[in-house]
Amino acid sequence: MKKTSVRFALAAALAATLGIAGIGSAQAATGCTKGFACLWENINYNASGTAKEWGNSVNAGTYSPFSTVTGYRDIASSAWANGGQCRYTYWYVDPSQSGDYFYLNSQTAVGSGYKDSYLGDGAGFGPHATKNFNDNISSFQFSGC
Repeated sequence: MKKTSVRFALAAALAATLGIAGIGSAQAATGCTKGFACLWENINYNASGTAKEWGNSVNAGTYSPFSTVTGYRDIASSAWANGGQCRYTYWYVDPSQSGDYFYLNSQTAVGSGYKDSYLGDGAGFGPHATKNFNDNISSFQFSGC
């Protein structure tokens, strides 16, 4: 009985320690605003809980490429698509909506397949979806509007 109590106390102390260690880390994001395409610099939608939102699908179509000035060109590690009435968001490696790409469905319009927590292990859907897109997205486009 005594050994079991000691083991339980050690397990509880370890669990408490691990829980406390997680408090200081950045919090995961809660979503992407309806009508936008969102990128996070880190995996699991983690960048102090905030995303960089791009475009607005109310205006549908192609949007300008990410620039090095805005800080999100070729640094994104996770993505979320919520194109509102647009069914898909296409993500491209080149700044002119060209080159290898993958797409994510819209959270609002489709309801599944709308996010990718790590772009390095293959991303979304499409002919290039198995490639590593981590830190390699330069432009996007809403489609199916």
